[in-house]
Amino acid sequence: MIAAENQRFMAERMKARVHTVPADHMPMITAPAAVVGIVLEAVREIGSRR
Repeated sequence: MIAAENQRFMAERMKARVHTVPADHMPMITAPAAVVGIVLEAVREIGSRR
């Protein structure tokens, strides 16, 4: 597992969009609605580039 500080550092360095969700280490189990929302947001973002 990567420490949260390192994750934030790497995301900032690559200019990534970051979402923070209160979830366990398996967010697809503990916060499935948040995961689906993030995936759908990514799909919409990619679709709008066409």
